[in-house]
Amino acid sequence: MEKKLNILSATLVGLCVLTGSVVYSLVRSHHEFGEFSCEANATFNYFNSLDVQAAHDDIQLSLKINYIFLSGDKGVMILSGLANDGEETYFVNRRVNFSYVSQGSFYRFHYGEVNYSPRDTLPEEVYTYFFSNESTFYHIRSVDKNTLMFSNAYSPMFLCNIES
Repeated sequence: MEKKLNILSATLVGLCVLTGSVVYSLVRSHHEFGEFSCEANATFNYFNSLDVQAAHDDIQLSLKINYIFLSGDKGVMILSGLANDGEETYFVNRRVNFSYVSQGSFYRFHYGEVNYSPRDTLPEEVYTYFFSNESTFYHIRSVDKNTLMFSNAYSPMFLCNIES
């Protein structure tokens, strides 16, 4: 009888440890990315107005985006690329600190301090249109072991390739 009780106790302890490990792993992977970086190429359109006559004010933004996720739910986003409104070309080259919080299946990014390169000529209203200073929500899911998909509430935005 004592042998059965010991086997049962050991089995229960093993199940508790296994369950705890699985729950910890799921919670950690859902709430914190850990330290890694990923790179994406993205093209965005900034529509200055829905008026056809004002279409010349629309800007196409082509960026290389590097997200560097650090410990403590913080990171750095590096933007480099070009924006063009058909008449003028703007250069984009800046580093943006961010923090993020998991909210269900979405992550709320809060963009903070921005460090501009002297070459950066992108108008601030175009930048804030895409990367709000207040917060931006992304649904981030793993496509495979090397790729994350960033989506807004409506559709996928870009794929971010994890750099090893």
